[in-house]
Amino acid sequence: MHDPGAWAFPLAGAFLVCLSVLALVLLRARIGRKVPPAPTPKGLSVLAGLSFTCGLGALALLLVALVLAHVAAATDILALPFRDRAPLAFAARIVLYASLAPAVVAVAFALGARGAIGEAPDGLRGRSLYRAGLFLSLGVGLFAFQSRVAGPDFWSQDRGWSLRMHAPSPLPDPGIPRDR
Repeated sequence: MHDPGAWAFPLAGAFLVCLSVLALVLLRARIGRKVPPAPTPKGLSVLAGLSFTCGLGALALLLVALVLAHVAAATDILALPFRDRAPLAFAARIVLYASLAPAVVAVAFALGARGAIGEAPDGLRGRSLYRAGLFLSLGVGLFAFQSRVAGPDFWSQDRGWSLRMHAPSPLPDPGIPRDR
C-alpha cells in the first residue's frame, strides 16, 4: 500500500517554487516597464494659503472673544466696576459672532483651493493648508454656535466645578459662642 500523504511535501515545495518563479517574472516585467512619473507640483495654491490665513484669523477673533468674556465675568477680581460688565460681555458676543465671517471665507477659499489643486494640469501644492484652514474654521463655527460654552456664566453655575469663590455663610457656627 502506498501512503497518499507521502507526496504532499514534495508537491507543496514544487508549488512554492513555481510561485516564486512567477513572482520574479512579474517583478522583472514591472521593473522593465517605464511608468511616467506624476507631474511635480510647480506652485502653491494661493487659495489654500488664503484659506489657512482666514482660519487663523477666525481663531484669533475667537480667542479675543474668550478673553473679553472672561474679563467681563471677573470684574470683582480685576477691580472693575460692576457697571462695566455688560458692555464687555456685549463686546465679547459681537467679537464671537464676528469670528464667523473669516471662518465662512476660509471655507469658501478651501473649496476653491480643492478644485484648483484637483484640476490643475501641472499640479499645485497646498492640500494640507486648505485642510487646516477648513478644520480651523469648522472648529470656530462649532464653538461660536455653542456659544454658551464661550460665556463664563455657563461655568459659574453650581455644577460642582464652579469658578467663582463662594463667600462663607453669614450665619455663625452654633458651636462657637458669640461675643455681644
